[in-house]
Amino acid sequence: MARGHRSAKSCRGKPFLSAPDIFLSYNREDAATAKRFADAFAAEGLAVWWDATLRSGEAYDEVTEAALRAAKAVVVLWSPRSVVSRWVRAEATIADRCKTLVPVTIEPCERPIMFELTQTAELSHWTGDAGDPAWRGFLSDLQRFVGQEPRPPQIDAPHTAAPANAQRGRPGLAIAPLHFAAADETFAQGLIDETATIFSRFNYALTLQWEPAGARYILEATLRRADQRVRLSAKLIETESGTQIWAERIDADGDDPFAVQEEVASKLASKAVLAIEAAERRWALARPNEASGAYYGMIAGLQAFSTFSAKSHQHALDVIEVALADNREDPYLLTFASACCSALLLLRVPGDRDKLRLASQDYSRRALLTGDDDPLVLGYLAWAGIQSGGDLAMLDAMAERALSRNPGWSMGWSINGHLKAAMGHVESAIASYEKALELEPRGPDRWGSLNMLGCCRVLAGQYEAALAPLLESQQLVPGAPYNALGLVGAYIHLGLMDEAREMRKQLAADDADIDLNLFRMPAHQKFFRDTLAQLSGEAGDAT
Repeated sequence: MARGHRSAKSCRGKPFLSAPDIFLSYNREDAATAKRFADAFAAEGLAVWWDATLRSGEAYDEVTEAALRAAKAVVVLWSPRSVVSRWVRAEATIADRCKTLVPVTIEPCERPIMFELTQTAELSHWTGDAGDPAWRGFLSDLQRFVGQEPRPPQIDAPHTAAPANAQRGRPGLAIAPLHFAAADETFAQGLIDETATIFSRFNYALTLQWEPAGARYILEATLRRADQRVRLSAKLIETESGTQIWAERIDADGDDPFAVQEEVASKLASKAVLAIEAAERRWALARPNEASGAYYGMIAGLQAFSTFSAKSHQHALDVIEVALADNREDPYLLTFASACCSALLLLRVPGDRDKLRLASQDYSRRALLTGDDDPLVLGYLAWAGIQSGGDLAMLDAMAERALSRNPGWSMGWSINGHLKAAMGHVESAIASYEKALELEPRGPDRWGSLNMLGCCRVLAGQYEAALAPLLESQQLVPGAPYNALGLVGAYIHLGLMDEAREMRKQLAADDADIDLNLFRMPAHQKFFRDTLAQLSGEAGDAT
């Protein structure tokens, strides 16, 4: 990596004789880890440039900068050392401008704030195993990024295929004995009990067990107390590889020990479940031929809602329908089948819309027969019902029930916001979205909360405050429903007409074709249509 930095306003510089696939940016103290990545990339047929390859006598800064600007991908290795390195930050900044940035976390750390919104692979646990699910998922994404067809992993036979008819089901999570210092045993045991109770609300994602044998994940934690302040340091271990896939510190304070226990346990459970979901999605992406059955049908549904595209929802629906052949009454499969049908309605996928709507309603009815009190079932079916024409009062009651069963579920708060928005309760919707973002600032559903938070702020007349969430949502999921609509509304009311005209290009040419189904109130639909009408004379030219 470069130790000097030249400012430049473009990605063009002196021509590089042989453009590398990957430029590796890292801190010198992480050289051993960088070598592990460089060797692994090379083993996959990727051309890697890192400063260990510099030949004696070459002009260090000149060659480095040429390679940086010529590379198809700049892989930045974030660690506690590299985040404070001005050279790594400079290289990451140039890569971000050139749209070649591919960041990776190699040790838990807080990334520079300007890169917090960039999707970053979590490989703190990776020790070089070519078959590691997280590594395979990251590698496949990187290969596509540089234009290379992903290769199947070259690893030992036991990992390449599952036995015939074998299915990897819902993972087991074991909670290791809590380590505590300067904390009384009664408080620690109460915290463990509260954590177990909250984990039970996420039974769609895992099976809680007290013995480590057979568990796919083990949660380890250390508790410290000082007066009324509590700090829990937790980490999640994947037992198959023995590697750490997640770690976080959770702080709380207060004079009510029960409230503190509930706050810490709620944060711990929701964050650990998201880490497990992410790990399971990576495993499924790396081994699509092995990811089958009811559990991975549900995982496909979760993945679709984190990316929210017509392709991902159709893929998830296909996987779910296959799984339903052997699991006809599985409430989670039926729930995500209903939700995917409704998502395809929202995304206005060409086809028979009445057929999709009826399918969503039928899946929803069947799911409620067997999973009527499960928070995930209630929540996602409430969301699906908005698109498929359900009664808003009934759907709102379902969303509220989901939150009463699992108040720490960030997606549940986002769905609650959608219902409040559909019913015209804009201020309540804003509060729900803000709660969802507070509970899980980096969750896979972040884009959806930001999206609708911005639109509701526009409806509330908070035009300046609407811009930040809408622009971030646009970055996380480009083309997501309502992003462009909200931005057009905010820009026009702020007098930023050029920006409004540019954003208008992302909407349908005919205002009548713009879907406002998530805003059921006539006054809100009229607001957006009147706003768009201000550009109607220019729409033909803009689109």
